[in-house]
Amino acid sequence: LLTSKNAKDWENQFANLLRYRDIHGNCDVPTQSDAEFKSLGRWVSSQRKKYREFIQHQQGGSKDLYERFKRLDEVGFKFSIGSGRSQRKTKSAAPFTYWTNLSDEDH
Repeated sequence: LLTSKNAKDWENQFANLLRYRDIHGNCDVPTQSDAEFKSLGRWVSSQRKKYREFIQHQQGGSKDLYERFKRLDEVGFKFSIGSGRSQRKTKSAAPFTYWTNLSDEDH
């Protein structure tokens, strides 16, 4: 369950992500970002980790979690970056297709 503090923190970081995108032209926030976006770098890393865990385990997620991933996808957020092992795993799972299909079943 998402708490109101959790939801507020998520919304604040999402707004920071949009600000970062406006400045840099993308949502590729480095984990080790400058002081202004330091917490955002950790947050994006956390969002990618949560997404990978969902895809790998295909756990049932809450509607709120689905909406968060959908919003990230809509603003150009990359759920996987680089060329490491996690990149290959996430790509092979067709990341957002699963969420889209889940959403379609709910309606």
